[in-house]
Amino acid sequence: MYDALNTFQQTADWPQLRLAQMRHHLAEHIAKEVAFTPRIGQAHPESKRWRVEILDGEEWLPGGTAFTNRAEAVAHRQDLDARTPRWADGTPVRRRIVQETTQYTVKEA
Repeated sequence: MYDALNTFQQTADWPQLRLAQMRHHLAEHIAKEVAFTPRIGQAHPESKRWRVEILDGEEWLPGGTAFTNRAEAVAHRQDLDARTPRWADGTPVRRRIVQETTQYTVKEA
C-alpha cells in the first residue's frame, strides 16, 4: 500500500487535481443556490417527507420512519401490511400514507 501511495504522489498531476477540486466545490455551491432561492419572509427551504400512519383507536399515529419520497413510503406500507396485517386481537390494522410539509417563515418581532 505504501508503494502505491508513493507512486501516486510522484506521478499525480497536482495542479490538475486542485483544479478539479475547485470545480467540484464551485458546482456544489451553485447547486445549493439553484436549489433554494428564498422568497421574501422564507427562512429555510420547504421540506417534504412521507410517513406511514397507523390508526390506534381514534388517533392516527406516526408509524416509524419518515421518507423523502412517496415510493419508499408505499413500499414500507406494503411491507408492514404483509408482515402485520392484524392487531393481537385479530382486528385489521388501518394504515395510511401522509405527506408532511414544513415551511419556516420569518416573523418580525
